[in-house]
Amino acid sequence: MPAEHVVLVAPVADAGRLAGALALARVVADVAPLDGRACLVAAPAGGDPEAVVRGTSRALGAAPVLVLRSDVGAGGGSVRVEQWRRGRRDEGADAVRSPGLVLAGLPDDAERVVHGAVAVAGLPGATTSAGLGRVAAARAATGGAGVAGAGLGAPRPPSPVLPAVLAVAGLLVLLLEVAQLLSGRGSALVAAVALLGVVLGTAAAVRRRAAARPAGPPPAADDR
Repeated sequence: MPAEHVVLVAPVADAGRLAGALALARVVADVAPLDGRACLVAAPAGGDPEAVVRGTSRALGAAPVLVLRSDVGAGGGSVRVEQWRRGRRDEGADAVRSPGLVLAGLPDDAERVVHGAVAVAGLPGATTSAGLGRVAAARAATGGAGVAGAGLGAPRPPSPVLPAVLAVAGLLVLLLEVAQLLSGRGSALVAAVALLGVVLGTAAAVRRRAAARPAGPPPAADDR
């Protein structure tokens, strides 16, 4: 008896965001972009297709998810189309979709996936929700970063503005205290603290400015 092959068409254009949302919903699935209009979703090898169907449709709420079921190994076999929302299969005339019309609207690669000739994970741009931690999944779901093979980006260097402002404020206090000391009314302790603030603030501003400066080209090799 031929095995049933289950593929979902989800109305989300960004595969990375969808993978992040599925990871947050604890759905383990492979996701691939579909012509910039939607995504193909399927259970990975050894996964549970029905859990992916229920979990994906639940994660996308009221958005309709098309579930395409085909009989792999039946010479191309028949394709059945279901529409799901909120973890349940839609019923009624509005939920009826013609398999022929659905397949006609899909790219060739997608039709090969539906018939089991290629896996979703093998398509260009494919990613997976498996192994994503909650922080990485949240970033991916909100578009903060890619998922498969993409770095999270280098942290932004701290701004030197705040230390510079503190150094200037410390310098003003120091000058006022020195003037007070010269008139016999100032505090040596306050002046010392202000001087320390100037030194520390200036040093911090210089370090942060150096960290924010883009690195120059490497020095040329000495041919001598």
